[in-house]
Amino acid sequence: MRTGPKASGWNGSWMDKAERWLIKAAAALAILLIVAQIALHFPFFRHHLTNMDEWEGIPYVSSAGVR
Repeated sequence: MRTGPKASGWNGSWMDKAERWLIKAAAALAILLIVAQIALHFPFFRHHLTNMDEWEGIPYVSSAGVR
């Protein structure tokens, strides 16, 4: 087992930087997920994000058009 300044290098700033990067990445992915889910409510974006409408038996009709 190592002792001295090189052994503690893994526990110091490198771990803090990695943790901050992972938190930022998780936050960015969560924001992208929310934006994508909201975008699927609009027919224009739904058409470009997924081709599920082509596979469905009944085409998707926006609730805005029903009112």
